Amino acid sequence: MPDNSWVVMVEYEGGPPEEEDRYVYLSYAPETGETVTAPLQMPADGDDRWRDDPLALSADYQHSLRDVITSSREQSSGSIPVYSLADGTQRSVDLRELTGDIRLEPLQVVFDGTDPNTLHVGAADGSVWSVDLAAQTATKSDVTITNPTRPDPESDRLFPWQFAADGSGAIVERTTTDDEFEDTTHLAGTEALPHEEREQLPDLPVHLDRVVRTDDGMIMGFVVEGDDTRVLRAYRIPADAGPSGDWERLEASSPLPGAADHRVRVVRPASS
Repeated sequence: MPDNSWVVMVEYEGGPPEEEDRYVYLSYAPETGETVTAPLQMPADGDDRWRDDPLALSADYQHSLRDVITSSREQSSGSIPVYSLADGTQRSVDLRELTGDIRLEPLQVVFDGTDPNTLHVGAADGSVWSVDLAAQTATKSDVTITNPTRPDPESDRLFPWQFAADGSGAIVERTTTDDEFEDTTHLAGTEALPHEEREQLPDLPVHLDRVVRTDDGMIMGFVVEGDDTRVLRAYRIPADAGPSGDWERLEASSPLPGAADHRVRVVRPASS
């Protein structure tokens, strides 16, 4: 992963003949342009929506899940893909082999909130597992899910339960709808600027897709620029300049796949 990089999720439309949305993670260093690209392979079984859930990223921002809710194929195979944001590679994790349960059907999988090597898995039989990716071991939790299946598999991909947002592996009742869950931007190490604060920032000739403030007070903005060739660009207001300071355009852009309708969905400062 490049030094002083940001993890950025970009959504874009696929070209013909397939017009479905596609998703790619970029580990992008705005000052140098160094970028590692990790395209997410969306399933072809209809479960191709993506939600921004902070627990889809490991605590050290080195790895990502495709989604915290598994696809039908992943449930039937017991294996899930894990993506490296350090080098862009993908590997398959066989949860049945690690747990020793040859019938395990993973329904939801999240990273632990503090341990980047641990996954929490909620299964169709109500069991909950903690999987150590480094040690290649799995431990069954005392926690069980009382109603693990979807209330209506034909119309609702969400479950009446979810893993707690702190990444502890606890099970809690879901409190958000599908649209609310999909459109919410969760940021770790930053805060998204409220609309009223964005309105007070100096003007720019471009409309920034995402504007965040880091823990040390720096304001970062990200936008997709270009016509024939689309690139990701970053702007910043240094922490010592305050919110009324001038924007700095960082010259090192990152090329993007696809040709049209890119949307910056997630921005998080990654470890250097």
